[in-house]
Amino acid sequence: MERELTIEIDDLFWQTPEGKYKILEFLIKKKGIWVFHSNDKDPFPSSPHGHNRETGEKLDVFTGKKYDPITKKCTGKLSQKILNEIQEKLKKQGLIK
Repeated sequence: MERELTIEIDDLFWQTPEGKYKILEFLIKKKGIWVFHSNDKDPFPSSPHGHNRETGEKLDVFTGKKYDPITKKCTGKLSQKILNEIQEKLKKQGLIK
């Protein structure tokens, strides 16, 4: 039986037994708290993308640009260093290649 699991990630590395958990969402604490869903139906601004739990902004995981969720206007951009860290964590989860 598949179980749902929410995992909070900061700079710690962790492992889950393969095949026992379906990761629906997880958090990354980098310049805010970003939530990533493995099955988000809204493809804007990228698929997948992050949701800032504090500001509501959306994060394009490929460019690092942040967007207002209502106007869809760019509100800023993460540094390349922070973006690389987020991308590495998403790659480890199989959400991006």
